[in-house]
Amino acid sequence: MNPQRTIILIGLVNLTLLGFLTPLLDGELLAAQDPLFFSWPGVLIIALWGLAYMAAAPVWQQLPGLMLVFAAEKLLFDVRWIVWMTENRDRLPALFEEDVMVALFYSGYGVWDGACALFFLFLFFRARQAGAAATA
Repeated sequence: MNPQRTIILIGLVNLTLLGFLTPLLDGELLAAQDPLFFSWPGVLIIALWGLAYMAAAPVWQQLPGLMLVFAAEKLLFDVRWIVWMTENRDRLPALFEEDVMVALFYSGYGVWDGACALFFLFLFFRARQAGAAATA
């Protein structure tokens, strides 16, 4: 696992929501399920986070604090998804009938974000360790 490439991949996945998925998804239906996170401004912010990941990728070892911020941001989306699934799981069958792509997105985005949160947390500890070794 190359951390720099993985960070760039995570950033690209964030950008796919804006550049690839949004045109394939019913934007109104996507936003209606969670207007705070997935309205048009929310999708733009997700893309900006993706660009931030990609910008930090080459120097991630020098930025342990930023890796922790990235972990917290992804954890926020993961927790939001868990709450959404807890409250709306029974709506998924109807959502699948209305728009399979939106239903698939809501069925799984939190699993991805949770894995990314763990990855960024791992990088936080690695970067912190590398910084401590460099100053010793």
